[in-house]
Amino acid sequence: MTAAAPAAQGARPSPTGLSWEAVAAAIMAALVAMRTEVAGGIVVGDCAALVLLPVTWTAVRRSRGFTWLLVVAALAVVAGWVLSLAAVGEFTVLVSARRSVLLLAAGLPAVVATLVWASRRLSLRGAVAAFGVGMVIDNLSLLQTSPNPWKFGLGVAVAVTLTALTQGLGRPVQATIAGVLAVSFLLADSRATSGFMLLIMALLVWQAVAATLPVRHWSPARLRLNQSLLVAGMTLAAVTAVVAASLSGYLGQDAQARTAAQAAGTTNPFLAARPELGASWALLTHRPWGYGAGVMPRYEDVRVAMNGMKELGYNPDNGYVQQYMFGNGFELHSGLVDAWIALSVPGAALMVLGVLMALRALRTDLGTLRTRAWLLIAVLVTIMNVLVGPLTILPPFLAIVMATALEDEPRAAPTTPSPVRRSARPLPGGG
Repeated sequence: MTAAAPAAQGARPSPTGLSWEAVAAAIMAALVAMRTEVAGGIVVGDCAALVLLPVTWTAVRRSRGFTWLLVVAALAVVAGWVLSLAAVGEFTVLVSARRSVLLLAAGLPAVVATLVWASRRLSLRGAVAAFGVGMVIDNLSLLQTSPNPWKFGLGVAVAVTLTALTQGLGRPVQATIAGVLAVSFLLADSRATSGFMLLIMALLVWQAVAATLPVRHWSPARLRLNQSLLVAGMTLAAVTAVVAASLSGYLGQDAQARTAAQAAGTTNPFLAARPELGASWALLTHRPWGYGAGVMPRYEDVRVAMNGMKELGYNPDNGYVQQYMFGNGFELHSGLVDAWIALSVPGAALMVLGVLMALRALRTDLGTLRTRAWLLIAVLVTIMNVLVGPLTILPPFLAIVMATALEDEPRAAPTTPSPVRRSARPLPGGG
């Protein structure tokens, strides 16, 4: 897609050479990326996207994928609202938390629509770059509030922005950027993200080499299979390398002690690293329909969750469980489970839909030798946090993968009235 979409042709150029419509699209994309909460659960980006929806709707109104997204999101909002109302009296309901999670579900389709609309005027990578700038601005506050801002949001926002801005500079440049980012995440004790960047660097190097091989006319299906196997193998290798570096102390004493404790546990190392899964399963069997938006856990629910964690050999009598996981609501460290808790089955379905759309977008990329690094970052972060990450991290990355999947959909050709055919038979009167 070219930078000047047909809809923007004829628009009056700005002093920078871009049309005013393109400048507006960049501002809109940056604005809807901001997750800053201004008051009482009101998030800037979600509200801006909902206000802009009457304009951006034109870009997605014929998309079947967007229709599914809109329906599932609407069902999640209704389910979360109804369960929240039904919980009053039995549970404490925090109104600001209810507003925040309902706005997250309602705003997600609107944010996706804004990104798609902006991509028609900037190109998809241009829209993602502008969106990434908004993410970076939004995360600058971590410099004052977080002991490790690069690990907890700023770093991955910068990674998305840099890789989108440099997409056209060639694989060697992007591979170098991915390598530098991998080192920065290692130094910041972000083991998973450093592994992601190593994977992206290796894939870009492979594609640069493959493009020079004599056999260059692989079919998309053959490329997709080869590169899927390659990504799976490199993922395993990256995880192994990061864990080995952590155990050896190269990532610092804290990471070494944490990794060693997880590896020496009596349970599966993955379950030892993520004991929240025990709490999630216990709560799921205790209340299969979920709790509702803004519902706070009771003592009974906390005890059920802690017993589930004990079954994994984890001692839950600590500040992490009592203060982080249940001190201000339910935080099961899984976007899927957090969405189920607040928005019931439709909320979990919304997360599953996000993963499916992420895989669909990645499938399209893996059928070529031109993988978009920013997309692979968003796909990996989405899948990881749907499984083992907080729900609050997911909205910008879900928006990127969903918008990409919708943009990769085949578009129906515009219908034009067919010319009227003259009849071979003479008209009455000799006409």
